[in-house]
Amino acid sequence: MTVVIMLNGSFADLVLPKTIVTIKTVEQSQKNEEKFTGLIIDCRGIPLSPAMVPMIIDEDGQVVYGTAYVSRDYALEEGMVAYARGLARARDNPRIGPKPLIVKGLRTVKAGSSDIVICNANAGKIKGAGINISFLHRGRVLFVME
Repeated sequence: MTVVIMLNGSFADLVLPKTIVTIKTVEQSQKNEEKFTGLIIDCRGIPLSPAMVPMIIDEDGQVVYGTAYVSRDYALEEGMVAYARGLARARDNPRIGPKPLIVKGLRTVKAGSSDIVICNANAGKIKGAGINISFLHRGRVLFVME
């Protein structure tokens, strides 16, 4: 027997941490900054376990993306992240938009974890431009798996 359960909507509202709150995003228009529409973390070759509440951590252990970065409204409807098999499918996913920032995952925080570590330079690209916070609030994050 196969059982399918939707992990968004009312179910997600019950199980997602209450620390995920609704965030009002203010769109910024900055001409000199490149605006990305989403974030793809390439986790191919890394034993990653999908989860409802994963985190992205830099090499120093600082959270780059987690419950404090996504708006509850988006997390309930779409989840905090999406998962795709292969980079081609990831690029075609409407969730991340036409101009995603693509970074390579280094490893998981611990064996069997859903939390991924990225290099400090890539973390800086994500956190450095304030304009990127908008796509993080909307949960436009996708993990590529094998």
